[in-house]
Amino acid sequence: MLPAIRAREDIGLLTSYLITMWSEWDCAGDWVFEGMCETLRNEFCGDGDTGVSERRKDLLARLNSVLGNLGRGLTYLRVRHPDMKPEDLEVIRGRYNELKLILVQGAAHGGGAGMG
Repeated sequence: MLPAIRAREDIGLLTSYLITMWSEWDCAGDWVFEGMCETLRNEFCGDGDTGVSERRKDLLARLNSVLGNLGRGLTYLRVRHPDMKPEDLEVIRGRYNELKLILVQGAAHGGGAGMG
């Protein structure tokens, strides 16, 4: 789904999709996660367009919300995933932290082209 949305070259649609996909209740598998990392690097990093900068802020707000909920711990998350193990939580938290780091570093270093 992500490649099809990226192909539309609509930064608003792409932002909405990512915000919708990011949740403490579910975490993307390896190949989808890698696609998200690539998308953030290529479309949301850099300061060439104020629209991209604003969208990046929206994405960071969503990631902060998800990470905050993950910080509530296993008891909270086991409401939906009763078999979740501590190592599962660490993988999920690590992935969302990596997505956040890409956005933060991309803004600081001015990398990426963005859709505009």
